[in-house]
Amino acid sequence: MAHNQQYIYVLVDPNTDDIRYVGKSKNPQTRMTDHINGHGRGAKKYMWVDSLVENNQKPLLRILEKCDESEVRERERYWIKYFNNMGFDLTNSVYKGYDKIIRIFRLQYI
Repeated sequence: MAHNQQYIYVLVDPNTDDIRYVGKSKNPQTRMTDHINGHGRGAKKYMWVDSLVENNQKPLLRILEKCDESEVRERERYWIKYFNNMGFDLTNSVYKGYDKIIRIFRLQYI
């Protein structure tokens, strides 16, 4: 059914083409606006997005796949693991591993 359709998407750095964030949403465009406006969690992600906005840029949104709502969490975990294994410096504040959710806290000093 269409109302159960979800999307797995990535946010890409427009300067490097590096994938920086993996997410899920029923409406990726609206979710992208939320990221730019700072709605949600993930200090590392918002520091990155804010640095782009300060330079009149925004992340690029790319859809990876459509999936049913019942499998969206599993697919998001798959893609996070995949891109972590590929060496991308993801800004996801929560790494969703096999069966556990492990919070990753990183202090950044300027």
